[in-house]
Amino acid sequence: MPLRFALASLTVAMSMGGCSTYRLAGDLADPAAASAGIIVGSITQTSDGGVVRFDDPAIFYFESVQGSERFRLQSADIHRPWHGPPNIALADHGLAHVHGKLFAVALPAGDYRLSRFAVAWPSQQTATFASPPGFTLRPGEVVYVGNLDAGFCVRHAYANQAGVAGVQLSSKDHFDRDVPLLRQRFAALRTANIVKRMLDNELLRQQSAALRRQCACERNC
Repeated sequence: MPLRFALASLTVAMSMGGCSTYRLAGDLADPAAASAGIIVGSITQTSDGGVVRFDDPAIFYFESVQGSERFRLQSADIHRPWHGPPNIALADHGLAHVHGKLFAVALPAGDYRLSRFAVAWPSQQTATFASPPGFTLRPGEVVYVGNLDAGFCVRHAYANQAGVAGVQLSSKDHFDRDVPLLRQRFAALRTANIVKRMLDNELLRQQSAALRRQCACERNC
């Protein structure tokens, strides 16, 4: 299937030129130009490297180097029943244990960067990056940019209430896990050639060091 026709059936996050907001990737059909490409991967939210124990979604904000394209990707939304727990992560198949969401985003070819990270309200965990990691997307490509994971450090804060004291961000290579799931979910990817061009994990860890400082804290963080 030609790429320009395949894009219409994918999850698309295209922002208006000059718009200052970040558009959330959604199930939108959009006839993409031949000059576009696709990035694919997953967003996950773990807790101290293991099973999730805290429920606020992690949000990664991207923009083109020129600033004309802006979009955001996040881990699974959380359904909180009126009658109390348990909360339910609206995760994709195969990623429920890590509050995971798959993404396939059609974008104009060009250079993009991770400009900001935040944990959804009410957490105060947020960061901007002076030297942001990024990726290059060429026309007609389908590029796996990695599994972006937010590892929450859940600690007892004041009044003995548990909360997110810090976050460890990483770009992980889960190509062998994610690609079969992506092909299963998005029909247009089933025969696509997917190349790997991941965000620089070391640069991401360096740039987000301030977020994980409190992970060494055990109480009253």
